[in-house]
Amino acid sequence: MAGVTEVFGEAGFSTLERLGARPTAEVNGFGGGYQGAGTKTILPKEAFFKLSFRVVANQDPKTILDLAANYLKKQLPPGVSLEISLGHCGEPYATNPHSADGCAAQEALKETFNTDPFLLRDGASIPIVASFKKILGVDSLLIGLANPDCGMHSPNENMLLENFLNGIRMNQILLEKLARVQAKLK
Repeated sequence: MAGVTEVFGEAGFSTLERLGARPTAEVNGFGGGYQGAGTKTILPKEAFFKLSFRVVANQDPKTILDLAANYLKKQLPPGVSLEISLGHCGEPYATNPHSADGCAAQEALKETFNTDPFLLRDGASIPIVASFKKILGVDSLLIGLANPDCGMHSPNENMLLENFLNGIRMNQILLEKLARVQAKLK
């Protein structure tokens, strides 16, 4: 865990819950002033920091951003200004793994990999998934088939060929199971 020797966070929740199911505010970049080797005894003209927030059910991203901006502005000492540039944002989304579609996915995973799937709530963001639900009225099944050392989002991101081929087989089984689920609904 990037050199961290002890985990900490919001009281009353496990590390796993804090990693994937709870709202977060994260500082993921900052800079200002001299960045080179050695020291410089100057005060920088400006500095910046980058924040990201994980929103969860019943939270509106724009409201959260407004609350954060208002809080930060209240912390400013006299004579200091703050400019906020909005990046991208997305609505929160979670699906029920025990729905008919979720159960079909679990069965397909078990048939493909010969073991019960490990259900993990992940705090990753794929903003269009909430739009699928909102606009199309359909749930999305997000199934991770990556190997633990895949280097996700890195220049050397990779996936084992075996996982890729098993994913194809799993999707074939899943589509057949989802067709049966839909047939029962008619």
